Amino acid sequence: AFARVDREELPPDVSSEHKKVPLTSPADGLKQIIGLLNHSMPMLIIYGGKDKLVPPESSRRIARRAIPELTTVVELPESGHALMLQCEEELHAILEEHFRKIDDCLVADVSRL
Repeated sequence: AFARVDREELPPDVSSEHKKVPLTSPADGLKQIIGLLNHSMPMLIIYGGKDKLVPPESSRRIARRAIPELTTVVELPESGHALMLQCEEELHAILEEHFRKIDDCLVADVSRL
């Protein structure tokens, strides 16, 4: 689920930010992701088709384990790992739509009470 990263091969701006993030073992990270897959709210998986830090196939593998009717999977084919910098407007629209789905679920849950 997690790609190995050689921090020395990263561009300087990415490398400096990446070094601030504490490393966890792949097993710890996988446990966190598997926990997220057992959910009852809409889930959004977004990944860049040209991501060199987390290969797109890793994101697809995680997506295949999610609950299909609750999960939206979006590949931004021309983006790398820094989606928020590379396609800000498109990402904003995707997130806005996802938050609307969450609001709809919350309203539906409250109305069942």
